[in-house]
Amino acid sequence: MEKNSLKLQHEELLTLVSEISPHLNVDTLSDDACVIKNKLSEFKEKLRNLLLIKYPGLCPGNTENSDELFSYYAQNDFLEESNIVDIFKKYNKKWTISSEISYAPQDFIKETRAIFKKLA
Repeated sequence: MEKNSLKLQHEELLTLVSEISPHLNVDTLSDDACVIKNKLSEFKEKLRNLLLIKYPGLCPGNTENSDELFSYYAQNDFLEESNIVDIFKKYNKKWTISSEISYAPQDFIKETRAIFKKLA
């Protein structure tokens, strides 16, 4: 059953990638980056859920330092080579508001595609 949940979560992430990708162009993001922010929030949540399925001990309440443990497991086991958790944390902090995306759409596109590539 866990394997099916993992597969489903990964498929949902890839579906979001396909929904976000068409909006990754300078003109769209320069005009209105809000269109992509909601999908990115959903993407972040799906990524976290994928890791929580893989590591149920990371559920809130199971540990005092769930964020630290979440990051430790993700970096040292499931996503060791891609280091997606650290990359996404930095990405998420950098691109917190739509105006930042509109101001530097090329950088945003480059970083977003790099994250998507690691999940493929």
